Amino acid sequence: MLRKLLVLTLAASLGLPAMGADDGEGKVKRSRRMVDEDTIVQSSGFLFAHPDLKNRMEGQQAYADGRYRAALEYFERAAWYGDKLSQAMLGEMHWLGTGTPIDPVKGYIWMDLAAERGYPAMLVKRERYWSALSAEERQRVLAEGPTYHDKYGHDVARQRLDRVLRRERRKVTGSRTGFLGRVDMVLVTPHGAVPVRAQDYYHRKFWQPDLYLEWRDEQWLKPLQGQVNVGELIQAAPRKDGSGDASAEGGE
Repeated sequence: MLRKLLVLTLAASLGLPAMGADDGEGKVKRSRRMVDEDTIVQSSGFLFAHPDLKNRMEGQQAYADGRYRAALEYFERAAWYGDKLSQAMLGEMHWLGTGTPIDPVKGYIWMDLAAERGYPAMLVKRERYWSALSAEERQRVLAEGPTYHDKYGHDVARQRLDRVLRRERRKVTGSRTGFLGRVDMVLVTPHGAVPVRAQDYYHRKFWQPDLYLEWRDEQWLKPLQGQVNVGELIQAAPRKDGSGDASAEGGE
């Protein structure tokens, strides 16, 4: 069940419909603000300029289709740009052996990276993983973890993302002062061509690194509020190798 929960909250974080979250007529109820934001975030141009989100969404789709090896690759590309949800999925997949051999050490290291920004769900998972590791596995974490943090940690990954955002922001249509005026754009989305105001598309929260990270944090720090209903957590079977986190094996 926890694996289902993590995937559901990945979808919820982007404002995408989660399974079962409809209004009884197959349509998800969302505010005008959320619909507009979804339109922007799901457009091909926006995703090209935000490789963290693009690769996360590709990973989500591959995971949903059962293409787990491809999902791992997409999530790792998103993790390169510091996407914490993708890092959490990598931790979960390595821990469970989904599309890759079971490796609790890698599972913990990825979840530790995912917890860097203090997302509650990631912190809980990280501590559960740690408590399930053997003494030998903990030593491996201490030996191998720094290499992953040097490559995928927040500070270094953010520098990569900052460069991309600043480069793409310089492509704004308008004056050299950044004033857009009343410019309209047409976005290519999964639902066809959609007009949107340029000032909405280029809102600072999508393009200024500090504000962009704050926007992402807002989506995840309280991921379940008003999004999905979660039943009582139950203890499930131990890890496939006979030890470890009982919660990690909960349901498909």
